[in-house]
Amino acid sequence: MEDLGLLIKKIDRTLRRNAENDMKKIGLTLSQVDVLHFLIDSGRMTASQKEIEDFLQVSHPATSGIIGRMEKAGLVSTEISINRRMTKSVTITEKGMEIFSRTEAERLKHREELEGIFTEEELEILKSLLKRFSERLQI
Repeated sequence: MEDLGLLIKKIDRTLRRNAENDMKKIGLTLSQVDVLHFLIDSGRMTASQKEIEDFLQVSHPATSGIIGRMEKAGLVSTEISINRRMTKSVTITEKGMEIFSRTEAERLKHREELEGIFTEEELEILKSLLKRFSERLQI
C-alpha cells in the first residue's frame, strides 16, 4: 500500500502543476492568484503586506517580489503608511478584479471536475476525513 504522505504529496504536486499551467495562460503565477483571492476573500479588498506574507507563508522578500510584479501588471496598488511603524497596504484594482473573475471561473470548473470523480456520499466522507487529518496536523 502506498504511503499516505507520499500520496498526498503527489496529489498536491499534480494539482499545483495543473493550476500553474492554467494561470500561465493568462500571465499569472499561482501565488499571484492566491493574493487576489486573499484580498477578495478578506472582504476589505485591502490588506497589509505582512498579512499577505502570513497568508502565503513565504518570506518578506518573496512577498515583496510577488506584490511588485502584480503592481507592475496593474493588478494591485500599494500605499505606504507611516503610523507607529511603516506598513505597506495592498489594494486590488479593477483590472485585478477582472482577472480574479476569470481565475475564479477556472477554479470552479476544476473543482467540479475533481468533485465529479466521487458520489455525493463519497465526497462528504472524503472531506470529513481530510478535515480530521488536517486538524490533527494543526494546519
